[in-house]
Amino acid sequence: IPVMDETRMSIQPQIEIKAYPVSITQVRLLNGPFKSAMEADKKWLLSLQPDRFLHRFHENAGLPSKGELYEGWENSTQSGFCFGHYLSAMSMLYAATGDTEVLAKIKYSVDELRKCQEVRGTGYVDAIPGGEQLWNDVVKGKIEANTGWLNGIWVPWYNLHKLWAGLVDTYLYTGNDKAKEIVVELTDWACDKFKNLTDEQWQQMIFCETGGMNDALYNVYAISGNPAHLALAEKFYHKLVLDPLSQQKDQLAGLHANTQIPKIVGAARAYELGAKEKDHTIATFFWETVRNNRSYCIGGNSDHEHFEEPGKMSLSDKTTETCNTYNMLKLTRHLFAWNPDARYMDFYERALYNHILASQNPETGMVVYYLPLAYDSFKDFSTPEHSFWCCVGTGFENHVKYAESIYSENKNDLYVNLFIASELNWEHHGMKIVQQTEFPDSDNTQLLITCTKQEELTFHIRYPEWATVGYQIKVNNELQQLTEKPGSYVSIKRIWKNGDKIEVTMIKNLHKEKLLGDEHKAAFLNGPIVLAGDRNPQDKKIVFLEETNQGIDSWMKPIESDKGAFETKSGFPANINLVPFYKKYKGYYAIYFDCY
Repeated sequence: IPVMDETRMSIQPQIEIKAYPVSITQVRLLNGPFKSAMEADKKWLLSLQPDRFLHRFHENAGLPSKGELYEGWENSTQSGFCFGHYLSAMSMLYAATGDTEVLAKIKYSVDELRKCQEVRGTGYVDAIPGGEQLWNDVVKGKIEANTGWLNGIWVPWYNLHKLWAGLVDTYLYTGNDKAKEIVVELTDWACDKFKNLTDEQWQQMIFCETGGMNDALYNVYAISGNPAHLALAEKFYHKLVLDPLSQQKDQLAGLHANTQIPKIVGAARAYELGAKEKDHTIATFFWETVRNNRSYCIGGNSDHEHFEEPGKMSLSDKTTETCNTYNMLKLTRHLFAWNPDARYMDFYERALYNHILASQNPETGMVVYYLPLAYDSFKDFSTPEHSFWCCVGTGFENHVKYAESIYSENKNDLYVNLFIASELNWEHHGMKIVQQTEFPDSDNTQLLITCTKQEELTFHIRYPEWATVGYQIKVNNELQQLTEKPGSYVSIKRIWKNGDKIEVTMIKNLHKEKLLGDEHKAAFLNGPIVLAGDRNPQDKKIVFLEETNQGIDSWMKPIESDKGAFETKSGFPANINLVPFYKKYKGYYAIYFDCY
């Protein structure tokens, strides 16, 4: 999503961007769970060796390998896909911290990749075993494709998308011109290589999962301005999935969820660059149907990686693939940029705390593939060097980019979207804003303003949908009179000066959310925070909760010694303690309870 006054893209949005995301280069996380998660991820990323990711890039170029091949998916026909995620994550980590050790590893990685590309001499570069032969067969008309395999190779375009995206991110976040050269030449290769494929052959080929190739290519086009790159991006329009969405038809049931979500992100980028209403419809309709009809309480979706019938959700040990939510948050950021509606950030907050933050082991930085929601589930974390699943790749990125949606901006507007301890260097106005908060352990946040000149600006502060029992804003200790309702933004226009202070109080309250399709199963939340029941695996008895007419807080009481934790008083055959799901990374848990 382009930032305000973007200088690295030659093609600017053809639609009105109402709320540009503030670049993570201007935001620094302060002490809290998100900074801790970033530090754990950083430690992991710095322990990884670029030469091991580059093993088959070197091998395919006929160059000597410099490191032993990583295991897991990296030692398969998916080889190299995690390298693209690594480039993206390291580039965002550098943008978020300014750490020069991170930048040095990025530079080395890009330099080595460039050597491989130059030796091969065609613009193409990859780590896929048999990749070059694969594409030679495709252009000769041999296209044997299903959702997971193309001519016997496991989702090769999905693999290459990670490389394309990683190079784009490296250029945009670090200014590395060599990364730009590599991705532009790689795109030129693809334009030439597949120029004679018919539309029918394209549709046959992209029936196999392509990741977000359309999204990455739209971004290359925005950088290069080359119309041939735009034409190539449009070739990745998958009619079978996208045409029904353009007509607001929900035909998602049974489809592999994360095969589709990146295509929709690409449609959103297409709308920004082409202003076609069809692309707008695809993006907004998809978001609405997934958010309203296919999402669990944590904001994630899918069971066994597939979409179910709308409004009918299952519980298993393979719910909510983490990659899905990674991509849904990308899509949400696009939609908010076009239309800064609080509904988008309410969803974003829910998924960020309860799925993304909850997907990491804060002690080790390791991440989960699925976040299971069946009764007596546990979090199965990756290993430092042997897993390398798809959700490891997106996991690299998830925990270094928490700063990317805390704030949005326009010419004279600032949106405070998330209540995360952070420092904003608002470059367009020479203003520094420090957000001090212990949310969600507290119900308060405050914004402290430092500036050298007074200026009239409008601050838009989110009034969360869950803040139904109390919400107030004070400016310099003066209580503001509010007419807005939960699920909106409170706009404060005034001349801001050095030393101004905004205090926000938002009272969390306990509420339940039923599982779609089951009237008697419900999860419990404290404000936006999903609560997990602490389970003993030796206890085989399922706990039922008996509700009363007096409300949840009459039978669920806070545990004073444990912030954010509660204990039930009406459990059968026993009571149960509940803790914030994002804090629960050891042992077994229950999210949805039978309630009567």
